[in-house]
Amino acid sequence: MVHQDFAFRRREKIAAGRPTSFTWLRKSYSKVWLGKVVLSLPESLQEPAFMLIQYSYAVLTMAPCPIWFHYRYASAAFLTAVFCWSVYNGATFYIDVFGNRFQKELEQMKREVAKWQSSPDLLTSPLMTPRTEASTELGEQVEKLSLLNEQLGATGIDGGAKDVAKERKIGDLPA
Repeated sequence: MVHQDFAFRRREKIAAGRPTSFTWLRKSYSKVWLGKVVLSLPESLQEPAFMLIQYSYAVLTMAPCPIWFHYRYASAAFLTAVFCWSVYNGATFYIDVFGNRFQKELEQMKREVAKWQSSPDLLTSPLMTPRTEASTELGEQVEKLSLLNEQLGATGIDGGAKDVAKERKIGDLPA
């Protein structure tokens, strides 16, 4: 009785539009040969056909398991093949996703450079603008500061930092 109640509640959710593996097969694989075969059947046979396909797939994937269990080299070969396949799929995905992302960034940079080249007003940069009187005065002040630092360094004046730290002997340390 409990099982029927659970199945009944599930049936209502499925009827309300909750996706199942069967509905997913019908939508996603409608253009693939397997989906076309299932959808070409009368609606009353579509669910049993789907269950038969799932059962066949499960049996086919489990059939070689005793071989892999009993023979070490067959198991190693299978695991190596699965590992190589997964590395290939992962690398292909990585290159596709990040390659496309990089390509989009390059195209965006090309558009920005073309925009900068087409409008000369955007090309104002401190390195490209001519020197004015204000920038000349600033440069002179920087030169004066560097000369002052050189003079202070030559006379040995360091702002009084020499007297701050005293040399201690081992006997002077607190016990």
